[in-house]
Amino acid sequence: ELRAPPTREGWKPDIPLFFAGGVNIESSMMVMAACLFVGRKSFFPFILGAGVVSVLYLSRAATLGCFVAVALTQFNLLRLSILRAVVAVGLISAVISWVFTNDMSFFLSRFSTIGTDSSSSTRLYMLSGVQEAFMRWPLGHGAGNAIYTVETLQGDLRAGNLHNVFAQTLLDFGVQGLILWILLIANHLRQLYFEKFECPLGLYTLLYFVLSLIQFTGLETFFWLMLGSFQGYHLRSRRVDAVFDASSN
Repeated sequence: ELRAPPTREGWKPDIPLFFAGGVNIESSMMVMAACLFVGRKSFFPFILGAGVVSVLYLSRAATLGCFVAVALTQFNLLRLSILRAVVAVGLISAVISWVFTNDMSFFLSRFSTIGTDSSSSTRLYMLSGVQEAFMRWPLGHGAGNAIYTVETLQGDLRAGNLHNVFAQTLLDFGVQGLILWILLIANHLRQLYFEKFECPLGLYTLLYFVLSLIQFTGLETFFWLMLGSFQGYHLRSRRVDAVFDASSN
């Protein structure tokens, strides 16, 4: 199924999935899981495999997520390793070469037709109605009502969410909800800074925030599990540092 030629626009392979939501979510989960291997020798083989799967799944979001994952994990300005950076550049070059030297014309056309193909144009059309829906009731339309509110303005979009967690949060929970969401991200970045941007749980969650601009709903259980785990890890490490400082004094 993965090697079969595409037969229609937006073709996706008909294969069993571990996660609900289709092959876009499936491949994105693989890319995000690569963050759990940061600092280990298995990181590069894992992200390489995730990149190959993303291309075969024709997932634009996951493919871009691979580059973001490599940038977040291997180009850490606080702890930059020249060797890892060189390996990362070589890996990216190898994947790009593989795509362009093989018959990947349909995959490449997925990027060249962003904004005109049915998938991306529908998402952009949905987002174009967010401002009007927000102005109708800035305090939020209630959890889960974002897509229905936009559809009252634009008609049936045959979608279950806006594919943008920021817009979804704004319409569901209002301006106050969006402010809290942004504060949550800011606090996460602050905590991740204290961890030198090396904690796998924190990097996993950070990649989710980045990908949430083009997919996800904000209701994913795995995200809140990872976020809570990172919060606990950070608080524990801060307490340990405080005890160590107190004892040294």
